[in-house]
Amino acid sequence: MGFDFDTIVERRGTASAKWDLADDGMLPMWVADMDFAAPPEVVEALRDRLDHPVFGYTLVSDSYREAFRDWQRRRNRLDIEPQSVLSTPGVMPAIRAAIDALSEPGDQIVVQTPVYYPFFDAVRSKRRRLRFNPLREDDLHYRMDFEQLEGLFRGGARLLLFSSPHNPVARVWTVAELQRLAELVRRWDVTVISDEIHSDIIYPAARFVSLLSLVPERCVACFSVSKTFNLAGIGASQTVVPDELLRGRLAAVLKRDGLASVENALSLAAAEAAYRHGEPWLEALLRYLRFNSALLGEELARRLPEVRMTPQQGTYVAWLDFRALQRDRGLHDAQLKRVLERRARVWLSPGVQFGRGGCGFQRLNFAAARSVVAQAIDRICDAFERP
Repeated sequence: MGFDFDTIVERRGTASAKWDLADDGMLPMWVADMDFAAPPEVVEALRDRLDHPVFGYTLVSDSYREAFRDWQRRRNRLDIEPQSVLSTPGVMPAIRAAIDALSEPGDQIVVQTPVYYPFFDAVRSKRRRLRFNPLREDDLHYRMDFEQLEGLFRGGARLLLFSSPHNPVARVWTVAELQRLAELVRRWDVTVISDEIHSDIIYPAARFVSLLSLVPERCVACFSVSKTFNLAGIGASQTVVPDELLRGRLAAVLKRDGLASVENALSLAAAEAAYRHGEPWLEALLRYLRFNSALLGEELARRLPEVRMTPQQGTYVAWLDFRALQRDRGLHDAQLKRVLERRARVWLSPGVQFGRGGCGFQRLNFAAARSVVAQAIDRICDAFERP
C-alpha cells in the first residue's frame, strides 16, 4: 500500500503550536511534530469511535495494553510484563511524576547536555539540583563521558534523565555504550528515567536497544505513539517500570496528581489502532525521512559547506553545526537566529536552548513534505550566500 507524504496538509488555523505561532511566510521547523497525516487506520478508528455518541469515563482496556506490548515485542525485542506498564497522558508528565516519586527536594539529578530542554525545568520545578554530564563531541560524533558521569554518581547523584535515542544529537546508543551505563547504574545504585519516545524512528545503520533490557531493576522507561505516528495531540503514553517497589512509588504519585491513567476515549482508540495497524505506514515513513535527511545533508555540503550536519542515526530532527559559519561571518548565536528568522524566514530551535554544548548549533525538523524541506534548504543557503 502506498502512502502520500508529498502532499502538503494545511495546518494553519487548526490551533497548531507549530504553525499558528509562526508569522505568515515563515517555515516553522522547530517543534518535533511531523506535518504528515496520521495513518489512515488511526483516522478510521477515530471515526468508528465517534459513531458511538457517549464519551463517559473510559477504562484502559486489556486490548490496548496488549497492542502496546505486541508492538514492543515485534519492533524492539522487548518482552514486557503486563503489570509493569503504567498508562499515562504524556511522557513529560510521567517524567515529572517519576522525579517526584524517586527523589527528594535537594537531590542531584543528572542530565546529558545538549539535551531536550524540558528536562531542565522538570528538575528545577521540583526543587532538585541539576548536575551536568555533557556529551563529548569529536568531529560531530557524540559519546557519553562515562568517567565524569561516574564522578557525579560518586558525588551523590542517584537519578539520571536519559534520552534514548538522543534528542537533539540524533545518536542511537550502542549495546556496548548501554552496557557500560548499566554497569555504572548498578555500581552506584542509580535509577534511570529513560525517555525512549523516539525509539521507533531508527535508520538502517543503527539498532535501538532499550535500557529496560539491560538494567530493568533500575529503569523507568517512557514510550508513546506521539513521535512514531504523529499523534502528539492525542495524549497517550506508556511508562514501563519492571521493579515493583519503584512502580508502586510512581503509581502513588501519578494517582495523587490525577495522572494515573489515560481516560480519553479517542486517545485510546487512536493509540491502539496505531500499534495494531500502523507498521506499514511507519516503514514507508522511515524511507521518506531517510531521503529527506540525505537531501538536507547533501545540499548543505554542496551549497553551504560551513554548516555541517551530525550523522542521523535516529529521530527526525537534524543537529546542524553553524560554528564555522559563525566564525567566518562574525555572528554570535542571537545574530544567527535573527538571520535565520528574518532573512531566511525559517524557524529552527536554537542550540543554546539545549544547554551546554548547544552554542553554535540549530535543530531542524525535517519531517515535512520534501518540497518544504527543499524550500527550507534554499532559504537557509540563500540567506547566507547573499552579500
